[in-house]
Amino acid sequence: MKSILNSIKCCLNPKVMGGLGVVALAVVIFSPHSFARLLPVLFVLICPLSMGAMAFAMTRGGRNQPVQIDPSGNVNSDQTELAQLRSENERLRESQRASGTFPEAIVGTQQRP
Repeated sequence: MKSILNSIKCCLNPKVMGGLGVVALAVVIFSPHSFARLLPVLFVLICPLSMGAMAFAMTRGGRNQPVQIDPSGNVNSDQTELAQLRSENERLRESQRASGTFPEAIVGTQQRP
């Protein structure tokens, strides 16, 4: 039941629901006889429009983000973290090679430039 509610929450973008509510209100005011035909269409449009709004927000959200500085004054960058993870990965591979637990079939296939 909880997973169903979480799925429904993904489809209910408040901005989309508000916009469709405005459309419904406009139809009630200007063409009340059409409201009964339009209501099912509005309900069907909530999920796809919410997904589109979410996708737009996600693609737009990654741009123009300022560089984050932690309290110690060091600049956190993805490149620095990536270099640290690569060196840790290599250190772990070397320790596995030394202990004989590293599968030789994949040696070198996971390394990237």
